[in-house]
Amino acid sequence: MTIRGVLRLVGLAAPLILLAAAPREARAQEPIRFGAPLALTGPVSSFGTQDKRALDIAIEEINKSGGVNGRPLEPVYVDTGGKPDTARSTVERLSQRSDILFIWGSSTSAEGIVIAQVANRNNIVFFTHVAAAPDLTAKGWDWVFRQNPMTIEYNLAMQDFLLKVVKPKSMFTIYENTLFGQSTNKSVARFAEENGIKYSSEAFEGGSQDFRPVLINAKSADPDVVFFSAYLLDALLLTRQARELALKPRMFAASGAGFIFPEYLKGAGAAAESYFSASLWSSDLPYLGAAQFNEKWEQANGTPAVYMHASAYGSGYVIADVLKRAKSLTREAIREAFAATDMKTAYGPVKFGSYQREGMSFKNQNKLQTILVQVQGGKWVTVWPPDVASAKPVFPVPGLKQ
Repeated sequence: MTIRGVLRLVGLAAPLILLAAAPREARAQEPIRFGAPLALTGPVSSFGTQDKRALDIAIEEINKSGGVNGRPLEPVYVDTGGKPDTARSTVERLSQRSDILFIWGSSTSAEGIVIAQVANRNNIVFFTHVAAAPDLTAKGWDWVFRQNPMTIEYNLAMQDFLLKVVKPKSMFTIYENTLFGQSTNKSVARFAEENGIKYSSEAFEGGSQDFRPVLINAKSADPDVVFFSAYLLDALLLTRQARELALKPRMFAASGAGFIFPEYLKGAGAAAESYFSASLWSSDLPYLGAAQFNEKWEQANGTPAVYMHASAYGSGYVIADVLKRAKSLTREAIREAFAATDMKTAYGPVKFGSYQREGMSFKNQNKLQTILVQVQGGKWVTVWPPDVASAKPVFPVPGLKQ
């Protein structure tokens, strides 16, 4: 064959080579998608919208750095309105999509438990960064992974502080009648019983406007510690109305959730001063990238980051790490990669394992240190344990029962 003939064949073959390469190149740039059901509207939308913003910061950073093997990450957000039934149907639909490789999110424990049920049944990973009811990882489900501590772990630092510093003889818990509130109350009641502390509690329905009846009952009990478990709007009203009624225990304490949000401090004002709360994270903890994330969040939002934001942000890097390590982008391979996770994030170390607590066995659960924070000068500061505290606790609290 002449040189001219060879060149002619090469010329004819070139378009075919380009056509064959084009699908591979397109696949290399195609986003890696995962489902992200969140409460973006409704009474708990403050959780969902802010967690979305935090995850988006991580996704943007990861994609700017090349994504996962050259492919960008793309969360497919779906609004659940904070309703478990909507969350259930949403995840049923997402799990049937072949381009959705796993499920991330949920804004409440009530949503989280139904998402976990659907995901496990459909053999698709559910990775949650915030749902805290123990049942999510206590069912032995292979496809459910939790990054954040459970409600029964939220108060470990606080319990240590109570035993070593406050030494209360009585406690009164006021909690929302939800899965989160119920599991919190059960755990606090167990702690009180084990330590000989007189214990009372009363539930309320979320969205109440008048908490005076339950607060009057707490005042009549005259406890050393009044403990709250509530989301944002209820947390604000409880704090304001407790002050109006001159409820004065030795200590006001809360289980994180709505109390930790910057909007709580702004809305409650001076009434929140010296309140204590369990927390799972603070930007002054020695976690890689924690301070930098807080700075970026504060620049964008005008308020400091809290543990839900840090968990959502950190979970983005867990997702990228999992997908890079997965042997293939199949759901089973992704489950195996989640199970083998062992890394450090701005939220703290993440390693999913099995262990027991309070008579229950947990699977695919991350272990993380909890902290105790206190409102001092209108800001939450870390006060316990002493080795990570950025300030000393103010206790006894001026103006309260001594």
